[in-house]
Amino acid sequence: MKVKLFLIGFIIFGLLFSSFQLFINDQSTELSKRSAQDIAVNLYGGKVIDTKENNGNYEMTLENNKGIYYLVVDGKTKKVKNIKLIEKKESNLTIKEAKVKIEGEMKGKVKQIEKVVKDGKAIANAIVEKENKKYRVEFDMSGKKVVATSEIPENIGDGGQYQNEENSEAIYEQRAKEIALQQGPGTVTNIAKVMMKNGEHYKVTIDSVNEVAHVYVHSDTGRVSSVSSIPKKQTFDEDDDEDDENDENDDIDDDD
Repeated sequence: MKVKLFLIGFIIFGLLFSSFQLFINDQSTELSKRSAQDIAVNLYGGKVIDTKENNGNYEMTLENNKGIYYLVVDGKTKKVKNIKLIEKKESNLTIKEAKVKIEGEMKGKVKQIEKVVKDGKAIANAIVEKENKKYRVEFDMSGKKVVATSEIPENIGDGGQYQNEENSEAIYEQRAKEIALQQGPGTVTNIAKVMMKNGEHYKVTIDSVNEVAHVYVHSDTGRVSSVSSIPKKQTFDEDDDEDDENDENDDIDDDD
């Protein structure tokens, strides 16, 4: 009787012990998962987007300010044994950071700077003064480098002194004229600022032999957005009338 009771007690104890072990294992699995996530976040910052357990290891996707990463944390050693960049984030500089970079690269002083979007990229347009000369600079705020520079022609005022930034608008207008004249020969008869869907433009009117053209130059980027032209038909019509009159006179002379 005692032996039976002992066996029954032993079986019950075994069942309870097994249940307890299963409970402990479940708890340890949950804690290990959290620990693996903590290890990843402590090493690389950001946040864990997804975690999967695979043969005691933890595969996870983590996102931080540099991009999205895939990594594996070893469940036994608690170390990251594999990491791969899935998607890189493009981080743009601020306008102040861009100014510092431009001055360092150009070895000059930024007098004016503004942020624009060109071809889907953030660009800082700046006027830089260096060794008594001025330069127009385009700076890629994501690539963190100068992508284009051009010297601004000297604009001489009274007394042979350089005009200051208050007259920079005249410099921009002169540049717009030069860009417009690259579309074809002629004489600039008018220039005005107009607002279009894609920003402020210089509307440059060019008078040539056969037509009058309107060239629209973006005031920030200096790119030509559109060109429209009006043929000088009236001039040709007048010439035709003169030819007709000459023909009539010739006919009269022939009759005589």
